Amino acid sequence: MEKARFRTDMVVLNGRIVTMDKQMSVVEAIAISGARILALGPIEDIKRFIEPSTRVVDLGGKTVLPGFIDAHYHLQLASCTLSLMAQCHTPPNKTIDDVILRLQEWEPKVPLGKWVVGQGSLLQERKLKEQRFPTRYDLDRVSRDRPVALRFGMHVTILNSKALEILGIKRDTIPPRGSAFDIDPSNGEPTGVARDFWNYIPFPNPDEEQVTQAIKENIRNFCLPNGITSIHDLPETTLALRIYQKLLAKENLPIRIRFYYEVPNMIRMDHVVSSGLGQGFGNDFLRQGGIKIFVDGGITSAGACFHDAYDFNNNHYGNLAMDQEELNRYVLQANEVGLQVLMHAAGDRAIDIALEAVEKAQEACYRPDHRYRIEHMGNVHPQMHRFKRAKRLGVLPVPNMGFINSWGDQVEYLLGKERARSGFWCKTLIDEGFPIPGSSDATGTHPENTNPFFCISCAINRKTFSGKTISPEERISMTEAVKMYTNYSAYAGFEENKKGSLEVGKLGDLIVVSENPWEVSDSEIVNIKVVCTILGGEIVYNPAGF
Repeated sequence: MEKARFRTDMVVLNGRIVTMDKQMSVVEAIAISGARILALGPIEDIKRFIEPSTRVVDLGGKTVLPGFIDAHYHLQLASCTLSLMAQCHTPPNKTIDDVILRLQEWEPKVPLGKWVVGQGSLLQERKLKEQRFPTRYDLDRVSRDRPVALRFGMHVTILNSKALEILGIKRDTIPPRGSAFDIDPSNGEPTGVARDFWNYIPFPNPDEEQVTQAIKENIRNFCLPNGITSIHDLPETTLALRIYQKLLAKENLPIRIRFYYEVPNMIRMDHVVSSGLGQGFGNDFLRQGGIKIFVDGGITSAGACFHDAYDFNNNHYGNLAMDQEELNRYVLQANEVGLQVLMHAAGDRAIDIALEAVEKAQEACYRPDHRYRIEHMGNVHPQMHRFKRAKRLGVLPVPNMGFINSWGDQVEYLLGKERARSGFWCKTLIDEGFPIPGSSDATGTHPENTNPFFCISCAINRKTFSGKTISPEERISMTEAVKMYTNYSAYAGFEENKKGSLEVGKLGDLIVVSENPWEVSDSEIVNIKVVCTILGGEIVYNPAGF
């Protein structure tokens, strides 16, 4: 092997480097130059690339993987909820009194004139001792003079009486399309439970400095310690994009972000099109991916739209956020200008509408290899005929394995025994040829899902919060589980030639882990730690002191 003609910035050696290439090659050492991989191979071969200025990392026999790619992340929202709100999750909070206490502790810290806001967990009402949502009257114990809101994910928010007054929500108030207000049948008054209404609440926004700090904390405390070097980001406002650009200009953005505009609430589709910026515009740190569209609400708010009614309420089918004609128009526009489309469609009716929109767009303006995605397809009530149609149309389903633990226990309550019989498909989809990406859907509701090894454990062990096993036949191997967060997530973002495996010419993003994932017991997968994260040949997280 010839000596390097390029400056070698880093050499990582004396490890078990699992490249995740097509051959699943394992090498001893790797050389990185200018953020990209220069060479891989035996230690003695790679040592020849070492120069006086080269940083040498001796792994001491530890295992290395490509940097993880989280294909569905809400960085702005997760950052703000985890840094700027009361932490009311279950676990650890077991009762409504516990949750109210967290809000009462937080309230004095919130400046006058600002909303008091708490962050809970998805379907938390089924995990609390009382087996119900808190109500407006529970939140009134925090304050009757200040607006108080408690959010259980993006799809359910509890409002106190003052907040309802400010928003003008009364017994006869008609909610926006796709939203719903729970009404107390005993008196006809709103209970304070608002479904798929979060984006309509005029919270005084945190200023740019607060959001910037929260984003930096989330990257530092959640992404890098969990080995996440790239995310597919769904920002809530254009402020996030402004912050990312400023951090990048200061060389203070230690993560790679592929972002998607949320249409039409974040930005109008015609504005996206008229900007003239296409899919892939940007650089290796900040790149435009396309658009995200909500077709229905969330399953945890009973907002996911189904053909058949929910089991607990035979008059409720969920809520569409958009009709077929409007969605058809957006997808066709994306087809015409070459933007990738991500569609949130959790219920079977919404999934059918999403697939129909793709079919119509392809008939009108055929686009090869569009890699449109349906986020959450495969989580609940999966049916093979829909996946056959998705495959024919080139649509990629994106189920979320961490949700097995988050709210897998509640599916039967929501949909009934028959529709809950099978769920969170993984093996079936991979066997059908779908490279399903790994994703947390991080919004701050379940911080544990930000850890890819937690979600990998869910994909393999299939255990709910209570310890119940869901669809054990959908269990996958460790190799396939790691591929979800490497190869498959790279493919889902059109970046398989840049990242997702450790090969010459690809980005030098890699992680060192405490244990060999292929050698630990299934019960120990969740305990694997990332001990070093390397981004483009620079160490950005290093508790092991390499």
